[in-house]
Amino acid sequence: MLALLAMWLVGMNQAAEGYIAIRAIHDPLSVLPSSVSGEVMVQAFVNAMGAHARLNLPIGIAQLLLGAGLMLVAMKALIARRVSLSFALQMLLANGLLLAVSYALRVPVRGAIVDQVVAGGLGPPPSGVSAEEFARVARVQLWWSFRIALGLELATAALSAFALTRRAARALLAPTEPSRGES
Repeated sequence: MLALLAMWLVGMNQAAEGYIAIRAIHDPLSVLPSSVSGEVMVQAFVNAMGAHARLNLPIGIAQLLLGAGLMLVAMKALIARRVSLSFALQMLLANGLLLAVSYALRVPVRGAIVDQVVAGGLGPPPSGVSAEEFARVARVQLWWSFRIALGLELATAALSAFALTRRAARALLAPTEPSRGES
């Protein structure tokens, strides 16, 4: 049951990221991502998404479609207790591959976000730290935050897939035998 909830959350996150990417490209003023905090960060996100629209739009559409598909498979499994395990695992695998591919392709987008945030709004450095050192540390932290987010998403998808392959999950989601009446 927990694996199905995690699977649903992975799909929900993917669909939300895809939707936000599409909205940021088509209507930048309407986007205020909840996962991005701070005015400078929001502006950097919107600017980077718009500047790389040719890359972000297809990835955003794929994220929205695959995320919604994964959510539907998880909901069917949660409610009806009947779903093809192989299809659910294929959806998890497709979402995991999309996560990895989109992470690799969006390096320029993340770079633009980091550059704009560091250039535009970190505030004064703490006492005893030079502005260059403060900017370097901020860059490293921002890049690591992107990597950690990817790792958590991939780990959740992988653990969901692992849990779905266990005997208890297979028994829970196995199709039931139709009842046969006496003749």
